[in-house]
Amino acid sequence: YSLLDQMTGVQLRDDPLDLAPAEVVASFPPGSFPECIVMDRDGTMYVTLMFQNQIVRLRPGGAPELFHEFDRELIQGDLVGPSCMVIGSGGELFVNVVSDNGQAQGVWQFSTETGLGHRIAPFPVPAFPNGLAADDRGRLYAADPIRGLIWLIEPQQRKATVWSRDRRGGRAHTRRF
Repeated sequence: YSLLDQMTGVQLRDDPLDLAPAEVVASFPPGSFPECIVMDRDGTMYVTLMFQNQIVRLRPGGAPELFHEFDRELIQGDLVGPSCMVIGSGGELFVNVVSDNGQAQGVWQFSTETGLGHRIAPFPVPAFPNGLAADDRGRLYAADPIRGLIWLIEPQQRKATVWSRDRRGGRAHTRRF
């Protein structure tokens, strides 16, 4: 059974319907967990492999290459690693990192030219920085389903502030499967 089967009780077809033409542009080893994909202006794709603590780069027509690997001592806990990403207006890569280590968790900024990165805004532990979006003024917004918040990150200020709060008062309503 797939994870989707286990979560929903719906079994997927062994012979998927061909609804639209598709092409595999990259494949990863079994057990990989591609969490997010973004594409920059020149068509280069970046993929987070959450549980492997990696960001992989795929240039047009090229093979996947390691862009960044987080130190396993830095990224601690279960269900942790780099999650969602967005390309900034200057071409930089912003990445949410989930960790039980307060020194790692938050939004990181990477140069797509050099691959060098640093954390620009911490999130408290526990939190689960998930979806990430940018507006036309360069501000970032990160969803946090654990706390029921949307965080606002202004990269120059190097901090995250609450932009929106779930009116029900907090924790996301989840259940274990």
